[in-house]
Amino acid sequence: MALNFIKSQFIEVIEWSDTTKETLAYKFPIQQKEIKMGAQLTVSPTQIALFINEGRVADVFTPGRYELQTQNLPILTKLKSWQYGFNSPFKAEVYFIDTKRMLDQRWGTKQPINLRDEDFRFIAVRSNGTFSYHISDPIVFLKEVVGSGEEVTATSLIDHLRSQILASFSDCLGEAKLSYMDLMAFTDDLGRICEMKLQEKFIALGIELDSFDIQSFNLPPEVQEAINKRSTMGIMGDAVGTYTQLQAADAMTEMAKNPNGGVAGMAAQMTNGVVLGNAMSQSIATNMAKSAPQQVVEPTVPEIKAETTTSKTATKCMNCQHENPANAKFCIECGSSMQVVTPKCINCQVEITPQTKFCPECGQKQF
Repeated sequence: MALNFIKSQFIEVIEWSDTTKETLAYKFPIQQKEIKMGAQLTVSPTQIALFINEGRVADVFTPGRYELQTQNLPILTKLKSWQYGFNSPFKAEVYFIDTKRMLDQRWGTKQPINLRDEDFRFIAVRSNGTFSYHISDPIVFLKEVVGSGEEVTATSLIDHLRSQILASFSDCLGEAKLSYMDLMAFTDDLGRICEMKLQEKFIALGIELDSFDIQSFNLPPEVQEAINKRSTMGIMGDAVGTYTQLQAADAMTEMAKNPNGGVAGMAAQMTNGVVLGNAMSQSIATNMAKSAPQQVVEPTVPEIKAETTTSKTATKCMNCQHENPANAKFCIECGSSMQVVTPKCINCQVEITPQTKFCPECGQKQF
């Protein structure tokens, strides 16, 4: 801090320049001296100078250069009962208050906040962000924050402001009743609500909150791991379902390539696909259940069931073309199965013939 005043019996120059860029209030050193009537007072931009007489705020000076006379010290003149033309030195305390905006001030939760969550019941959430402020009422700030001190810096004030922020933030979080996933979606709205709640507390200190932002929410490692596992299960569940459908499609493709192989072979291939798909699903579910929370719901795998119909009229064996009775289950000539499996579109599940290459309903290619 650069002090520019003449060290003499009387103070003739009063000014203050903050080189730290973070001092909010500074008491000019009178050092048992008196202020000379006619002394020069310089108030820099963003500064406010307050003259204090016996613990009471007297005259207030905004940015500018002043020659101290009874004319511009009306309150001191009245308090001290000076007569017009009073030229003797006088005693008074002088405080400089800096009203510049303090930007990019950081805040964060030292301890996690317990949050009720519909998926995990209770989880501990941490959060952090930034805020900015400035002194809006120097007189209130002097009374409520500075008091009888000689200097207040942003560093010395930040812990008190953060405690106010955390108290209001915890209240807002509890009143919002949002799950963790909802918090991520409504971060901006929650920030605005907290800012309005904090503004009242800051104004009581002579400070105005210019901005308040929530940058992130963080979960304990074990909870984050549970969420990651749930996401993995969802992905694997989709993969099993897709695999089962592909197996059924491959079975119909093979039958189309080899119409004399019999429908029994196609049915076996489709059944193998469903069984393998179910086995994959059960294996994944069993392994994930060992490490995932009890709240995680195991995915279900859709099953493709081969619908069979029995011909009600005399028909030919698809293997040897021999005519068989209407209710024959096996060919009386070659012994092949007479049950007909009606294939379905791999996309929309509409019934199609084995030789169909494109679905007549949705146009999906079948093989």
